[in-house]
This record gives sequence, C-alpha cells and structure tokens, in this order.
Amino acid sequence: MVFITADGGGTKLSAFAFDEKLNILASAKSGGVNALFMDASDAKKNMESVAEALLCGIEKTLGKVADVDGVYYTIAGNANGFIDALEKYVGIRRSERLSEGQLGILAGTLGQSGLLAVSGTGSDCFLIENGKQVGFIGGWGQYFGDEGSGFDMGRKAINAAIRSYDGRGAKTELETLVFKGLGLEKSLWEVCSIHQRPSFRKDVSGLTKEIETACGHGDEIAMKIVEYAADELALAAVTMMTDKGYSKDDSFIFTTSGGGWKTSSEMTERFIAGVNGKFPRAVFKRPVFEPVAGGAIKFIFDSGDIPDETLLREKLRSYLL
Repeated sequence: MVFITADGGGTKLSAFAFDEKLNILASAKSGGVNALFMDASDAKKNMESVAEALLCGIEKTLGKVADVDGVYYTIAGNANGFIDALEKYVGIRRSERLSEGQLGILAGTLGQSGLLAVSGTGSDCFLIENGKQVGFIGGWGQYFGDEGSGFDMGRKAINAAIRSYDGRGAKTELETLVFKGLGLEKSLWEVCSIHQRPSFRKDVSGLTKEIETACGHGDEIAMKIVEYAADELALAAVTMMTDKGYSKDDSFIFTTSGGGWKTSSEMTERFIAGVNGKFPRAVFKRPVFEPVAGGAIKFIFDSGDIPDETLLREKLRSYLL
C-alpha cells in the first residue's frame, strides 16, 4: 500500500510517500505553492515537480507505480492542484485535505487536540479538538498582518538596519547582517528595490537567520524583534482560547510550528510564559516532527491505532525537529 503526505505554503512544498508500516518510500521538496503570494503558474509547476519526483521515487523503491491508497495534504491556495498533479500519473483511492492546524498538531504533539501557533513565512493560531478545527486567528498576510511571522521579523530587521544606517535609531549589527543576508552589493539603499524580486517573501523571511546571529551576539535591537514576535503570537493564542470559552482553570496542550521559532530559544520561552500567564494549567509540548509528518500520524489514527512515539522517531527520523 502507498500513502502520501504533503505540506505546502508560501515558501516550500514538502512531501513524502510511505507504506502501511510507515517505511518512507520517497520524498520531494519544491518552492512555494500559495498562489496568493506568487504567480499561479509557478505554484502549479512546483506541485507538478513534487508529484513527479515522488512517483519516480516510489517506482525506484517498489519497482512500479501502483495506485495511491491515500493522500493527506495541506496546501495553501489551490489545494486541488496537487491532487490534479498526482492524478496525471496514478489513480488516488482516497484523499483528505487537512488544515495547517490539523497537520501541525498531529506532527507536533502526536495527538488530535491542542493549540498550534505558527510562525512561518506568515503567522496564525489554530485550535484543534478531537481532530477538528474549531478555532482560528491571524493569517491576514504580509501587508496587513502576520505579526510574529518570519516575514514580519525580517521586515523589522530591515527597518532596524535602515534606522541604524541613517542614525535615526540605535546602532545594530543588523545593519551589516541585513546587507549580507539580502545579497546586496554596494549600498543598503539597494533594499528599496528588493520587492521586485520573485523571491521577495522568501528573502525577507530568510532574514530570521540574521536575527538569530545578532541575538547570539547579544544585539538588543534583534532581541526586541524576537520579543515582539513572541508577544504577538501569545496575544493571538490567548485571544483565541478566551473567545472559545477557555478559562484559567482549563488544561490543554499547546505547541508551535514554523521556521520563525528557530530564530531564538527566547522567542519560544517568552511565548510559553505569555500563554501560561493567562492559562497556568496549559502544557507546552515541544514539537516532535516537521508538519509534513502529520499525514503519517493521521494514517495511524485512521487505522484505529495509537501513535507509538519511539517507533515514529525511528521510522520518521528524517523529519524530527
């Protein structure tokens, strides 16, 4: 039997195929697929390249490409595009579209209930109860929202670099790091045209690496960016849980997802403190796997079994966080 799990957003599409014993048969990655922030034709090409690579990998492993028994997928934008890409080559017996929150909770907690705070290229929070999404907040996009996201932090790093360069703000190592991180050549003024790059969102979001470096050197401005991100995500999480009727006496699991959290360990710790300040009985679980592994966890639940973390860590070790 062959199953596929896929997770696609604004920066990348990650997918892998596995069998009923959770052996990984093939894996593939591409650029982003969210047509809200990129050309729809490029999103389609990325989905098609992953589908083709997966099926070629399955054929190499099994010696043939049979029909796919199940597909679990989270695709921002034209989700059906990924299924269409697969069906150009094989039949699909069953497919299930999961929300980003459902996939993230499955992969992060190995369970089907909890709060998920996402800091990727964008940002949002989800509440999942017994496998169903019952709460959502955020996700307003790079221009008007996505506070605490990788793009938001990158944008603030650029602004801090400009203010440092002008002398209107405190001196920060980000002035040099942003220049190098964006691949500028002569002057920081070149930042004025980076919005014309096809990779604009990815490049700005990628500056979380520069923020991480600055934080490691004790740069106060970089730390303030991280603290702001943590506070905004905690505010979103607390607001959502309060609106859903949760009180300080309620216990629930919460976790995180997305590359933005890798910027600094202080970001996660501050977020935890922010949530626990309102919900002291809430329990934080550090995410176990990358979100794409959530499809394999869903397969286990669909089979009527309970996930065995030790076995999963062995089988899906390539996707451990």
